[in-house]
Amino acid sequence: FAIMKIKDKYFGVDKQGQEVAYDVLHEKFSKYHTKYDSELGGFSESKFSLFDYKWKYGLKDNHGNGNVLVKAQYDRIGDFKNGFAFFEKRGRYGYFDEKGGIVIPPIYKYATDFSEGFACVKTKDEKYCLIDGKGQVVIDESSGWRFHTSFNEGLALVQEIATGKKGFVFNPFMDVGALAQLKES
Repeated sequence: FAIMKIKDKYFGVDKQGQEVAYDVLHEKFSKYHTKYDSELGGFSESKFSLFDYKWKYGLKDNHGNGNVLVKAQYDRIGDFKNGFAFFEKRGRYGYFDEKGGIVIPPIYKYATDFSEGFACVKTKDEKYCLIDGKGQVVIDESSGWRFHTSFNEGLALVQEIATGKKGFVFNPFMDVGALAQLKES
């Protein structure tokens, strides 16, 4: 089998070029698909669990009756970090909050997990920037740096735009005393 995608629809094709029904495909490849799901969906900070239906992802309630909270319509859903999880739909990224509501619409070409209150995103203009939990740009490329990650333990991977050199910068919003304590522990 080969997996094909045409206009956001996934399907299988056998050696003779015939389309294979989703149920047959899912039965053959479910052990791989399930492994992929479990690698994606730790959701340790969340009351949700990831589920898939016809190669699209959604979220179910972990507590109580397992109700579907977010329909399976997303190409990818990240882990909940700092109260948010990114999602991808039709090649655009946005963010859910801890209630499963869309708090930042899918307007980005790329997005990372939130960490230390920020996420790194790539805009439609091919610019990388850091956003806060409201989707507001906090640091953009006018700073002279292109962010490749959000902050982790007070540091973020950046590239100096003028020279192309890569390195790390400190989180300017983090208390320096707290950073020193973090490094000592």
